[in-house]
Amino acid sequence: MRLALTWLALSALFVLAESARGDLVERSTAQTLKNANNVELVWVTGTERGVVRATVIHSWRGRKIGSPVRLDSEVGVGQVPVGRRLLLVCTQLVGTRKDCIAGRDAGSYYVFKYSSIAHGTVQIPPGMVEKRAIPLLTQGKAAPELCVRARVQLSDEPTMSRLFTLRFSASDGKKQHARLFVSEGHTHLRLGSVGRSVALWGGLPRRARDGCYELSVLPVAPFVRTRKALRNALAGKRTTTVIATGEMTLRNTRTPVRIDVDPRRGLRLLSPALGDTAPYQSHSPLTKRMLTFPKAKHKGRYLSFGEKLPRGPDLAFRLTRILREKGTRTWPVREHGINDAGKVIGAIQLTFVPSS
Repeated sequence: MRLALTWLALSALFVLAESARGDLVERSTAQTLKNANNVELVWVTGTERGVVRATVIHSWRGRKIGSPVRLDSEVGVGQVPVGRRLLLVCTQLVGTRKDCIAGRDAGSYYVFKYSSIAHGTVQIPPGMVEKRAIPLLTQGKAAPELCVRARVQLSDEPTMSRLFTLRFSASDGKKQHARLFVSEGHTHLRLGSVGRSVALWGGLPRRARDGCYELSVLPVAPFVRTRKALRNALAGKRTTTVIATGEMTLRNTRTPVRIDVDPRRGLRLLSPALGDTAPYQSHSPLTKRMLTFPKAKHKGRYLSFGEKLPRGPDLAFRLTRILREKGTRTWPVREHGINDAGKVIGAIQLTFVPSS
């Protein structure tokens, strides 16, 4: 699967509507809880062949405490250890069929998982619901706003950062000129308005003593690297996207290369030797730990270089940090297929380009 798909999926999280877009259905947390037939807390008692068995331990609406619950794979809970608690929200369909969405316990809140329902895949902005907000939203009442303190890390200014303190609606994750969406394992923020915004990506937020949620985030779209560039992006000004230049030598043939970050496709390596500029990721152990690109005019053959790098929106940030520390880096380039290790056929030398 192309890493670029992760980048596109990240952008899609901020286009929120109350109708299906393709196979994606989006409903606000407030609407989901208010209209649900069942809003229950269940205790997982066993799992077998994709089926999770649980018992209702608290019910805001629905079955009695102690009622048995069976969750099929369509609910999207995945592998859940015995003894875990899940927030279960279900809407009655025709007959006995239900649409159910599960939320995992994350301390002071639950995080909803993407789930298959009758109309496609559902996401529920802001993706998290505080435990104290569940009875209020279930009754159609307003819940306290979500206070979020996000510290923006900048690749070219490692000793500096920018702190934003924002308050989002607990109902849908909206704020004027800002959006919040929490998915399982990650948080996505968008600051600004159309044409002058920055998408930020980080881990799950943690609740501080004052009730505000704290987390560190990285700018990913556009990929800004300094406080000045962040200000420019929020003002609608274009920022430098090139992070390195250099050359790749393959079998004694030298080719100029450039690495930049495209707002839509993410990190790209531009070279005539490549069939596509966006890094690939497959089930091959090699592509999971190196930057891998399809070789031009050679279907099924790939060129890989680098060291252990993360796969996700933070790839550009990590690579920039590596290049910044060394100034110039040289890596061997390996030609290979999906299921073979191949061999080293050359090298790539990259020189860091500071943000202007």
